[in-house]
Amino acid sequence: MAIDELLLNHVVEHNRIILRFYQWNEPTLSIGYFQQHADRHLHKASSACAVVRRQTGGGAILHDHELTYSLAVPPAHPLARDNQQLYFAVHQVIIEAMLEEETSIQPLTLWQKNSQYSQTEEPFLCFQRRSRGDVVFGHSNGTQHKVVGSAQRRRRGAILQHGSILLARSPAAPELPGLTELSKIQTDAHTLTGRLQNLLPTALAIPSNKVEVFESTHLLESGANSLVTSKYGTETWLKRR
Repeated sequence: MAIDELLLNHVVEHNRIILRFYQWNEPTLSIGYFQQHADRHLHKASSACAVVRRQTGGGAILHDHELTYSLAVPPAHPLARDNQQLYFAVHQVIIEAMLEEETSIQPLTLWQKNSQYSQTEEPFLCFQRRSRGDVVFGHSNGTQHKVVGSAQRRRRGAILQHGSILLARSPAAPELPGLTELSKIQTDAHTLTGRLQNLLPTALAIPSNKVEVFESTHLLESGANSLVTSKYGTETWLKRR
C-alpha cells in the first residue's frame, strides 16, 4: 500500500506510467478507505489475518491466492482524465491475457450493470460486490462470479488504479471461488504477469519509452518504510473509521 502511494506521487512529477505486479507473503485483509474497521470482525473466516487500510475505496479484499497489480498514470495521459475508460480498458486487457490460457476461460466478461446495493447495503467483501467494468466469470446456468476488481485514487491530476486478480480460493475467504475453481485451470501468476506486461502498453496507447515496470530501489524502500511508520502501520490510520 505504501509503495503504491509513492508511485502515484512519483508520476505526478514525471511523465511516465508505472506498472507494478505483486503478491502477498501471508493472507491479508485490506479494507477500503471508507470502510469501518470494526466491520472486519463480521467476516469470521479472515479474523486471524493481518489487516491494512488502503488509500482507495471499495470493499475489503482478502489478498492470498491472487495477483495484485497497480498502474500509476501521469496527468498528461488521456486516460488520467477518464477514470471510467481506464477501469474498463485495464480490465479488458486482463481478460485478453487470461483468455490465452484455454477456451474454458472464455466466459469472462465485463459486468455492465451498476451496483444493485445502496452504499449502506454493500457487502463487506469487494468480490461479493458488482460495479460496471468488473470482470466476471459466467456459468451456463446463469450464475456469475467476480474474479477481478479494482479501485482508483486521484492526486494532482494523476491516477492510481490497483486491483486484484483472484486466482484461487483462499481458506480465509471460502465463499469466493477463484479462476482455478471456476475454470478448472490453474493460472500461473508469473505467466499472467508476462502477458499483461506485453499487452497493456499497446492496449492503452502507451509508447514503450513512457512505461516502466516497477523495480524496487533502496530509496523507494526507505520511503515506503517511512510511510508504513507514519501512516499505514499506525492504529490512527487503520482505525480512522
